[in-house]
Amino acid sequence: MSSTVPLTRKTHTTEKTPNVYSRFNWSLWAGLLITGFIVFLALYGPALAPSDPLKENFIVVFSEGGFIKPPFAPFLVPGFWLGADEFGRDILSRLLWAVRPTLTLVLVVATMRLIIGLLVGMLAGWVTGRVARWLQRLMAAAVTAPVLFVALAVIALMGQSWGVWAFIVGLSLTGWAEVAQVVREQTRLVKQQSYVESARALGASEAQILTRHVVPQILPLLWVLLALEASSALLTTASLGFLGYFINAIWIPLGDFTGIRATGKPELGQMLNYSLTQPWSSLMAGTLVIVMLLGFNLLGAGLRWHFSPERRERGNWLSRRINAFANSLGDRVFLSLAEWQRTVSSGLAAALLVGVLVGGGWWLWAQTAQAATSDTALVVPGGHLWASAQHDFGATLYTPAHGPATGEIAWSLTEEAGLSGPVVAQDGMIYIASGKNGGTLLALNPAGEILWEATAPTSLIVPRTNDPFLDGDNFVLLGTPALTEAGEILVADGTGSLHAFSPAGTLRWTFINPQPENLLLNPIVGPEGHIYYGTLNYIFSLNAEGNLRWRAPLPTYSYMQPILRLSADGRYLAFQEALLDTTTAKIAFTANTSIEMYVMGADGKTYLRKQSVMEEWQITDTGASIVPSVKLDERALNINFRIPFNGGVTPQGRAWFLYSTGFDSPRIIWQAVNSESPELIDISTASSNVLAVDGQEVSYTCNSRPVAQTLCEAYRRNGQRIWAQNFGQEFSVDFIFGAALAPNRLYLTRTDGTLFAIGKLEQ
Repeated sequence: MSSTVPLTRKTHTTEKTPNVYSRFNWSLWAGLLITGFIVFLALYGPALAPSDPLKENFIVVFSEGGFIKPPFAPFLVPGFWLGADEFGRDILSRLLWAVRPTLTLVLVVATMRLIIGLLVGMLAGWVTGRVARWLQRLMAAAVTAPVLFVALAVIALMGQSWGVWAFIVGLSLTGWAEVAQVVREQTRLVKQQSYVESARALGASEAQILTRHVVPQILPLLWVLLALEASSALLTTASLGFLGYFINAIWIPLGDFTGIRATGKPELGQMLNYSLTQPWSSLMAGTLVIVMLLGFNLLGAGLRWHFSPERRERGNWLSRRINAFANSLGDRVFLSLAEWQRTVSSGLAAALLVGVLVGGGWWLWAQTAQAATSDTALVVPGGHLWASAQHDFGATLYTPAHGPATGEIAWSLTEEAGLSGPVVAQDGMIYIASGKNGGTLLALNPAGEILWEATAPTSLIVPRTNDPFLDGDNFVLLGTPALTEAGEILVADGTGSLHAFSPAGTLRWTFINPQPENLLLNPIVGPEGHIYYGTLNYIFSLNAEGNLRWRAPLPTYSYMQPILRLSADGRYLAFQEALLDTTTAKIAFTANTSIEMYVMGADGKTYLRKQSVMEEWQITDTGASIVPSVKLDERALNINFRIPFNGGVTPQGRAWFLYSTGFDSPRIIWQAVNSESPELIDISTASSNVLAVDGQEVSYTCNSRPVAQTLCEAYRRNGQRIWAQNFGQEFSVDFIFGAALAPNRLYLTRTDGTLFAIGKLEQ
């Protein structure tokens, strides 16, 4: 029996190698789409925001009746499509504003990590011996350190005074280790290649080999690492925000060991901090953070596949032919071109990384630095050195000039008929009113020489009041002049009329008060040329030609210092606790108590100074948004029973308060918005007042009541006294009541009719 073996036909099949090049890189395109959308929001989000992200709406009234209080759920209230937080701030607007600072911080931190990791990794992969071992241990320690814990520790140690830099340093100290490990391995692989040995044999230095051969090989990997590090930095930033540590924060101390972080400009980490009190804000911010994380991770995965060696080696027929043709071109021109291309690629990558680091860091610093100068800084019309009794129409007492370094008296001028406070024009000319012949305007040069005298048509002497502190027979009360943009000198007489003189002393025009009464408020000149001054019962507004615009009753009689203050845009006029609309002459806002006072900062902003708080008022056509700026600890600073007599804000954003009881040593307190600890100045003389603050934030003080010797002093912000000058005998009835600060010169008027010039002018 024979067995048969069935014949089978052998089929030859050819297994195709998958063409990796034809695969669609969906993760790359999805990541580009998401990150592109995030970048678009960062660039144009603030412009697309439907409302101000800091505007508070505590009550929203419906058109059909009824009202609702925040927080709002999404789509519940028209105009608040994503809801509102507990302060009634629109969440959609805050999200659109929050993307830019968050993305900038994330990119700066990721770039910092990438640069540190690149340098450490290349060095660890290139060198050998003890240095390589120490670098390996350093990377191992950095990898094991918890990023969130290190960031919290660094931010706590550096403090709020460092602002955003504390976050950048804290987030960059540990996140670079993973990058360094990857770069080290890639550097070791490239180091073993034959072309590296060939370059070394041809005499190339180590630096040339690293920059021309190693960096171009690991350059594609850096973009992958940058995307992944951005994702890691964003996750840590969101975690810090959830724990209460975020940029754009305002630290407000509440007691000896307690305080709160008030929210400033929105940032995603900041919006995650209020998950219980503001659930909708945290939910929307968390959703946006997840979308950003997804975009960065997809972009990193797509870039890793795009730059993978398998993809480059398994190209299609055309790409393989192009590579073969390129490799066959070994002529000198092509080699030079290839080397130039590698150099340009490396240089461009380095320029981009440095640009992101420097540009992003500068922008964050400019947005969050406590000493950032406002774009709306108050400008004196005509550029005069001291244009009115309180320097400018905002009564800021601040001048960018540097005052005298010593208290030496350069010269003095005495007029027995009395003198007013001085003003100083742009060219250094000094104008001052005198009681001579009933009323005379004097013009002096910086050397104290009288250049001309102009007699006023009416008496400039203000009738005396029944003030027990002003009972000296030699005291003559005169109004301080004011300067217009064209250099005209305005001086009010004792009955409330106003006279305008040319810079040469010629009378230009006179406004006659229809209801004569004592002058109370010295004139100021606004940015549009309008003139404001007041009497015992009225405030007057004139145009530049001396015509009456309006007359309004004095809004309050609870004043401590009768001073007019005009906002930087000239729209609102402040008198103690009332704000008047300069167009309608009606009261727009009134503070809650008479001890509160509206002040105009030298940064161009409007503030409400309370007992221990300086609030910024952002006034719009529909109302005012209040932004907390500075909060002082009354108990710790011992100001519970002291009266806040004055205050202001410098262009650098630092607020100062003057506290006194009228009989003890006054206290000046300086504090910036982001500062945890205030700076104190205890003035040695009772009843002293702040007369001026110069560009170095030096305070110039003199006693303003005849209860002690006439002593003037200059103090730095840290409390150090620069100089002191005694102008009279102890318990003298004379005191300083007028001042003007010019470069290297302080002019002071004493009640006996003496004008002092302090400090020597530079030769």
